Amino acid sequence: MLDRKLNNTEVLNFGVRGYGTDQMLLYYDNEARNYDLDITILAFAFHHMPRNIRSFTFYAKPYYIKNANGLELLGAPVPNEFEFFDKNISRPDKHILNNSVLLRIGLSYFRSIKKQQFYDAESDVWDLTKAIVTKISNSVKKDNSHFILLNIEHKYKELEPALQTFADEQEMDLINLGPILRNALDSGIAVQIPNDNHWAAAGHQIVADAIHEHLCRSQQILNCSKEQL
Repeated sequence: MLDRKLNNTEVLNFGVRGYGTDQMLLYYDNEARNYDLDITILAFAFHHMPRNIRSFTFYAKPYYIKNANGLELLGAPVPNEFEFFDKNISRPDKHILNNSVLLRIGLSYFRSIKKQQFYDAESDVWDLTKAIVTKISNSVKKDNSHFILLNIEHKYKELEPALQTFADEQEMDLINLGPILRNALDSGIAVQIPNDNHWAAAGHQIVADAIHEHLCRSQQILNCSKEQL
């Protein structure tokens, strides 16, 4: 949709289902930067943050930890399924959990509390995620590409000011789709697929329009023609 709105411009989609910000960094460094991109847009979502600390999401994956020397990559090379599952992992709690509704409720509550700790502007997960985004931004700028941080999520409205502050501090160009998507949802527009968090056609169109407007608003980013404006 964005490609159709921009004449003489090629839009490439490097999105991979289930990736965290950490894998986006690795994908950019190993693949995307080879395309000599003029503009690089990072699709950021707050729900990606828990993925950044995991060694396994849908599959075993690499991940970063932050230490005194900066970011350290772990889990690489990624173990194959035979290496990963050929382990005798002891689960002494399994039988108890299977037979105790009360314990399962308690564990579910604990996990929900733990999950909420991820979505905190003071959390270690947020700090790690900022470091990863900064490293992506620095790589993009080193490649003489214009970096844009794109918040693709309408949830976690309370974290958007922290995202804006971070972008300002790092002098990153930010497109915050949160308010745009929330306004569309409030207006009854079918932004999402029914019973699914992914965008429907209307959602994709709203996002494409927002990116197009941002790119063309500043001729320093993209020299849009009058027809494109």
